[in-house]
Amino acid sequence: MSKAYNRLEKIQNHLQDIEFILNSVDFKILEHFDKKDLKGLSAVRNFIAHDYDSVDDEIIDDVLRYNFPKLKLDIQKCINKK
Repeated sequence: MSKAYNRLEKIQNHLQDIEFILNSVDFKILEHFDKKDLKGLSAVRNFIAHDYDSVDDEIIDDVLRYNFPKLKLDIQKCINKK
């Protein structure tokens, strides 16, 4: 398997971890995140999980390159508020 597919599998595993955390904690934590961002995260996760063979690496690259930094910042803000 190629490095790109190995990376995608790691991303999928991390998304599943995030989903587990979100299902395990108080949903008030979600108030710290933009609803549009949460919907987008869920859509990307579902797309990867259910249509893995047709995942476009460029789309994943775009999501990680441009959306990941905002998500990282939002998570840090949430942690700082606890």
